[in-house]
Amino acid sequence: MGQAGEILSKIQMDAEENFSPETIEKFQSDPEFYREFVKKVEAEVNNAFPVVSWHRLVSNTLRIG
Repeated sequence: MGQAGEILSKIQMDAEENFSPETIEKFQSDPEFYREFVKKVEAEVNNAFPVVSWHRLVSNTLRIG
C-alpha cells in the first residue's frame, strides 16, 4: 500500500476495524494529521481505479482509429 500505508501505520483500529478512541482523539486534536490521513487514503483509492476516457472506450469498442 503506497502513501496510505505510512499513515495507516500511525493509527489504531479496534477488533472490528473501526477507529479506536485514541485515533478519534488524534483526529480531533490534530486537524493537520486528519487532513494528511484523508488525502493519502484518497490518493490511494483514486490510483486503484484508472480513468478511461469515453472517446477511448468508444474507439476501442467500435474499432475506430
